[in-house]
Amino acid sequence: MAKSFNFSLQKVLDVRRHKEEQKSIELHKAKQALAQEENKLKHLKTTKQTLLQKNEKNKKEKQQINLQDLKITTDYIVQLNDRILNQSDRVQKSNEQVNTIHDLLMEAMKDKKIVEKLKERKQEAYKKEIMKQQSKIENEVAIRIAVRNKKEGKG
Repeated sequence: MAKSFNFSLQKVLDVRRHKEEQKSIELHKAKQALAQEENKLKHLKTTKQTLLQKNEKNKKEKQQINLQDLKITTDYIVQLNDRILNQSDRVQKSNEQVNTIHDLLMEAMKDKKIVEKLKERKQEAYKKEIMKQQSKIENEVAIRIAVRNKKEGKG
């Protein structure tokens, strides 16, 4: 009876599959972090836009503007601008992190695929060898039956 197929690099394949899974998880987490950073940036921009619209509305309605309020509003807008710039940097860094992890995932997938292809080729070669051996055994049995039938027919 033929033994079952045993791939000598199965542990390597398992390690590469595990590495791919880990990179996939890392990519998912990095994408979530990027989405959070983008949401923070969107919130800051919305806050600034709302404040600017409120100021425009006050100008159009020609409401009296208190100098102290104007100073506070201006300072807050400057602070928002700084926070928007900082958050934009965070978004950019998060995006770069996503791209880096994506590249590492693609590399891990490629490495795994190489070993999987090797395993497929080895399995196909193993199957062909088994078929060859099976055919050889069948041929030998057929020859023995033919020889026995000849002997019995002559005898």
